[in-house]
Amino acid sequence: MPVLPIHQWQEDVEDLDRYRPGGYHPAHIGDRFLDGCYEIIHKLGYGSWSTIWLARDNQERRYVSVKIVAAEASKTSFEGRILRALNSEPAEHPGQKFVPRLLDKFTIDGVNGRHGCIVTEVYGCRVAESKEAGISQMFPLVEARAIAVQIREGLDYIHSCGVVHGGLLSPKYLFHEQLGPAIYVWTLGCSLYELLGERPLFEVFNADQDHAIAEMISTLGPLPQRWWEQWHKKTDFFLEDGSWKQDMHRAHAPYDRPLRERLVRMGRMLNDSNQPRDLGAEELQQIHRLLLDMLTYEPSKRITSSDMLQSAWMVNWAYPSFRATQAGSCTYIVVLSFFKTCFVISMFSTMLLVLNGAFTVFTFQSQ
Repeated sequence: MPVLPIHQWQEDVEDLDRYRPGGYHPAHIGDRFLDGCYEIIHKLGYGSWSTIWLARDNQERRYVSVKIVAAEASKTSFEGRILRALNSEPAEHPGQKFVPRLLDKFTIDGVNGRHGCIVTEVYGCRVAESKEAGISQMFPLVEARAIAVQIREGLDYIHSCGVVHGGLLSPKYLFHEQLGPAIYVWTLGCSLYELLGERPLFEVFNADQDHAIAEMISTLGPLPQRWWEQWHKKTDFFLEDGSWKQDMHRAHAPYDRPLRERLVRMGRMLNDSNQPRDLGAEELQQIHRLLLDMLTYEPSKRITSSDMLQSAWMVNWAYPSFRATQAGSCTYIVVLSFFKTCFVISMFSTMLLVLNGAFTVFTFQSQ
């Protein structure tokens, strides 16, 4: 009678059932790849379609990150090609330094198939993990502003290389219209709100797209008429006169809470005594104006990345904070990596789709 293995389950461990033909490669500490060039030292993490390992590069005498992609995913992964394209441009754009540098790529044959391996520099935890580790689960305001600049410049560089993400829960995506460059600005707007506050701007439960649409209406107001007419589930949330239902049969039901109210209550504006904290009224007004311009439903009416760069908040608050952090001993560096996914809403929920992968954001500190 065969004996089935018993697993001692732990948090933050990949699904062990994925170690099967077509799935993960069973790497071990001490394994060597590419004729002994890369020696596995420690496990860094995992994704839906890969495991990531700290390795010693015995040729260059440095530590690197080796991502071992699942066998089936290796057949269709574009990540190596995308990184190579992003690294091949001249180092003239200020956002290029926020994109991971591809050091090497190779394949290995294992018991579960042939796996693509991608070698990059070693980075720290995701921005979301760093944010959630704080007592208030928010970044200090100066650092939040600085990270916003780096995300903007990194994504601007990626777009300048012709790599365009999609799949974020923007209105055009949800109503099956063709996506364009304006999705980038919507993405940045969602990310900016979450960088500054405690929670995502649009919180969706159980990947419920209709709930996402309702959240957008709650925050930004009525949809354009053509989308309203296409939305078959609107009667789950609204009465015939357009007012919110009071008896929604949903665990989490949105209600009318405009963007400015969300900004005031996102954790920075008021303390326990109902007094302003670190975010002043003038900065709040500038953020509110910027987000309204970035989160306009109609892409043709949405501001551009260049407009964002010249906005009052970026000029008066974000870039001064960015320069201050660069001059200090601790610098937050934002880089972009890729994980395969299909349903995302903002940078902390998984990230932005790039071809068949997704951006996520990491930080590390330099002394």
